[in-house]
Amino acid sequence: MRLLPLLAPLAAGVLCLALTACTPSAPDAPSPEASVTTTPTSEPVPEPVSWFEPESRYGLECATLVDPALVAAALPAGATAVDPLVTASAIGVAIPRVTSIISIGGDVCEWSNTAPHNDQYGTNEAYSGITITISPRPEEGWSATAATFGMPNEEGSCSSPCSLSTVAGDAWVTLYADGAFDRNATVALFAAVASAVSTAGDPTPTVTPERDRPPLPSECEGVLPLETVRSLTGAADAVLSGAPGGWGAPAEAALKAGDMGCRWGADGFSTAATVDWVRDGRWAYERAQAAGTFEPVSIAGLDADDLASVRCDPDYGPDCAVDIARGPDWINVVAGDRATAIAVAEAVIARVR
Repeated sequence: MRLLPLLAPLAAGVLCLALTACTPSAPDAPSPEASVTTTPTSEPVPEPVSWFEPESRYGLECATLVDPALVAAALPAGATAVDPLVTASAIGVAIPRVTSIISIGGDVCEWSNTAPHNDQYGTNEAYSGITITISPRPEEGWSATAATFGMPNEEGSCSSPCSLSTVAGDAWVTLYADGAFDRNATVALFAAVASAVSTAGDPTPTVTPERDRPPLPSECEGVLPLETVRSLTGAADAVLSGAPGGWGAPAEAALKAGDMGCRWGADGFSTAATVDWVRDGRWAYERAQAAGTFEPVSIAGLDADDLASVRCDPDYGPDCAVDIARGPDWINVVAGDRATAIAVAEAVIARVR
């Protein structure tokens, strides 16, 4: 949870200039000529601000999740533990999809040759790596959408890329591998992960952090009115539309966390603007900065302890994103160019602050 600065400037003491009026008339009262010594006060140093960062509800850590020899066998060309939020943020302009899995108390572990990788934008031929996700079952059960798609599912075919899925205890466990990996060793690694999750037992209760800001709206119209989107983007025929694609563990976690976001487009393919977020996700914004793709930018309407940056990746299209650490939240605004993304981001902040 966020720790707010507890210190406030000290009030200056009042110095009595007319000593005869302020000093009691007693035989041993100091004379008017007596010097008065005051100790100067200095401005206090505020305590550093920290933000809520979720912990694994299974008590698992990537460093000890499985025997490192299993990882080495699965990635024979070499494997390094990397931060999946950094790896994904090095490509494109979106919030990494696995972020919400961590935010609900799940685990995401990645080992790779350290090349950038984000499957939202296709594959990177230079990448060889494996990503594991462990998603806790929501207290109310898996969503109706997951049930419609037959998820969580059992998937044991490991081609190239390799995609595996299973249920271990009450968790949905997945594996994604791409590049130079050993298929048999990767399947063995996945089995060891599933065993570790089953052995971990039931997850601890979900933690709801305290907040010092109003919650983000639950409806897209509260985030940004349609007419504002049309005006700022020039897309006169834009409408609120659903996110493209199917379903998976990241989408299930985003639904549970209330992180589904908003998309406006003219049809099923073009997009005028998107606004995504991770509630209480500032920790993820701060971690992702290590990707080196975030350029600080000024956004009107932010509070003193808010942060904003802009990302444009011409290798993956003309869109730019403005990422905002608004209090405890991470908000991501994407539009067709840098100036439009900034304008839309400022309109969002005016609505949600």
